[in-house]
Amino acid sequence: MRSGAPGPAGEILRAAALQSWSRDLLPEAANLFQRAETAFRGAGREAEVFATGRLRVLLHGMQEAPGFPGSISSCPHENAEGFREKEALSMADDPTSPEEIFNGGAAAKILGIQNVRLSRYIADLRLEVPREKSGLRITREQLEVLRTYHRNQADGPRFRESEQAREYSAALKELGRIFRGLKQLSKEALRHQKRLLQAEPATSAVIHLLPDPDLVLAKPLHVLIAPNGNRYRASFPEADLDAMGATRDEALLQLRQEIALAFVRHERNVPFVSRNQPERHRVLTTLISRRPAGAATGGGAA
Repeated sequence: MRSGAPGPAGEILRAAALQSWSRDLLPEAANLFQRAETAFRGAGREAEVFATGRLRVLLHGMQEAPGFPGSISSCPHENAEGFREKEALSMADDPTSPEEIFNGGAAAKILGIQNVRLSRYIADLRLEVPREKSGLRITREQLEVLRTYHRNQADGPRFRESEQAREYSAALKELGRIFRGLKQLSKEALRHQKRLLQAEPATSAVIHLLPDPDLVLAKPLHVLIAPNGNRYRASFPEADLDAMGATRDEALLQLRQEIALAFVRHERNVPFVSRNQPERHRVLTTLISRRPAGAATGGGAA
């Protein structure tokens, strides 16, 4: 959830945590409180973050110390209302009430750490803990702060490991997507390769005579014939001329007609619809000429 965005996610999670707490499901409640804190923090609701954090700290203290006064785990068969009544009646005799002061040894024992680590925690948090001849004097509130800090120190590596696991999983998914894309491209490349291998290659042919017997070729014309879909295309690239046919021979015959027609148009000064008109004129006049009147003609085939 974006910062400042409204939403009931935090309230729903916190209500579910309180319900789990009333049913003595402490681990589940702690997890829900933590998720509620995250939701409130994402919404920019710092007051709710603080309130939910206090609830989580209190619950964590009860969860880690079964003998801690007020712990739900110490009275698992009582409902939430009965627990609150018992807590109110026993508050006066509670040795860890808010007014209680702990020395360094007792606080370290409750937290399950060494005195050296306790001193380091106090220095890290810059807690104002008075020191007397009998030792440190740590209040109940300061003890809860130290307990939360100790938990965060313990959970930090596990949190980082879970983050790394999520990043690794996301990387594997991305690699899988890339692999599937490459596999699809490979299939398409193989399909195109197969089509190209099965395609008929282009061949060359030679035109010796044109359909009009009065037109004479200065030399044989070399043309190309290649498949074009279900048909064939015969082309004479030098003059930018081509023709289509159902077979190779039909395409070649059509190209002979196109060459003869192009030369006749040139003689009649009919403009070509072509960007290479000057070059086409030069090629046609160089390779084709009209037979002089009265000259003998001979037959032949392309």
